[in-house]
Amino acid sequence: MTKGITHSPPLERESKKAIVTRRPEIHLLIDHHTFSKYALITYCSLDEIDCIITDTASGKACWDYAEQHQIRLVAADQSD
Repeated sequence: MTKGITHSPPLERESKKAIVTRRPEIHLLIDHHTFSKYALITYCSLDEIDCIITDTASGKACWDYAEQHQIRLVAADQSD
């Protein structure tokens, strides 16, 4: 999770970066399988993310990281 938000297609980088810079809040919708995968191009750093929405946030490390970096973590498999 420490590398930032990455993506492979280079043509999409600029449009995604523009969206991130223009929005007051950034919510990342991510499948739990991609938490530890990285692509070639970073378009957003984790300090720009306000909320991560995922199907499951398995492991204490994921929750600890979100808390330490003041990122709201929402997992579909967690009840309030």
